Amino acid sequence: MRWGDYILTQTRVTPTELDVTVPGDLVTSAGSASIFVQIPLPGGGLITLPYAIENPPPLLSELDPPSSVAGEPSLPLTVRGSHFLPSSVVRWDGAALATTYVNSATLRVELGAAQIASVGEASVTVSTPAPGGGTSASLSHSLVAAPAPQLAGVSPF
Repeated sequence: MRWGDYILTQTRVTPTELDVTVPGDLVTSAGSASIFVQIPLPGGGLITLPYAIENPPPLLSELDPPSSVAGEPSLPLTVRGSHFLPSSVVRWDGAALATTYVNSATLRVELGAAQIASVGEASVTVSTPAPGGGTSASLSHSLVAAPAPQLAGVSPF
């Protein structure tokens, strides 16, 4: 059995069923591939089987920082999880942000003043396009009010 030019190790499950493992580095992007099965003689031949490769759904696990002070001019946000691809996009309350792909577990975005202007909660998700892909479960980013200034002491001049 072959995946392109790569020979796959196979295990015979039944007379009509084979089990193979395709190494991950052969399926690094969505698309399609062909599996070639050589059936021995007599009556054999080469069978070509199509195989669809889909993007994995992203999993979101952490926001860094998990909260910030509302009203700041900008905020770098690091999004951590798994199954991120270069085509994955961070969404802030549903709006797509310019996203920097760091690796399959880390994405970065820069939030502008308009996105962090008001106290409240923002919903953060990661979306990966089809085929496959999808949108992660959301995490909340808290936007809190700046602490009131406090007088530490008074001293005479």
